[in-house]
Amino acid sequence: MSKRIGKSISIEQEKGKTSITVLDRLEGWMRMALLGWIVVWTSLGLYVISYLFRADLPKESILFFIVYLVFWGWFAYKSIYAYLFKTYGFEWIVIDNDTKLLSYGRSLFGMANTKSQFTPDQVQKVVRVEAGERSFGSTYSKSFWIVGNEQLQLLGEGKTQLFGMHLSAKDANALLGEVNRKIKLFKQS
Repeated sequence: MSKRIGKSISIEQEKGKTSITVLDRLEGWMRMALLGWIVVWTSLGLYVISYLFRADLPKESILFFIVYLVFWGWFAYKSIYAYLFKTYGFEWIVIDNDTKLLSYGRSLFGMANTKSQFTPDQVQKVVRVEAGERSFGSTYSKSFWIVGNEQLQLLGEGKTQLFGMHLSAKDANALLGEVNRKIKLFKQS
């Protein structure tokens, strides 16, 4: 059995196993803006690297450029990862009644990365993430170039897992209800 919630959530149900996939895709202009940023940022960094090797600089200047390039490299990595994840990646949740595991992970280029697993006695429920509307962190995570802005939180014994990146309130509430129903059945199995 297959079910969809909005454009970005699909739920597959088969013999004792539920698979939920959450896509976080960019609209056309957002993808082009992020790609443009990556091209400009990469060009700037490569120019600075070439300047560092061509110029006869004092040690203090070399140290400045090395610190600058560490900063540049971090943001280059984060922006390239965001572009790739939002183009080719997705979040997934698998509730398997046979193995008695609820697993959450992310997949990029078909390579699954399990972030956390819960047994029936560990998992409690899923709730909405309450973020401060005026906080810097909340505002920043809502930006389209960020891999984040999780809308739901899976509560478990001693650990939690955020998921549902950049979902609308309507889709997040629908997914919340669906996952909590599946968790109830999971705990009873």
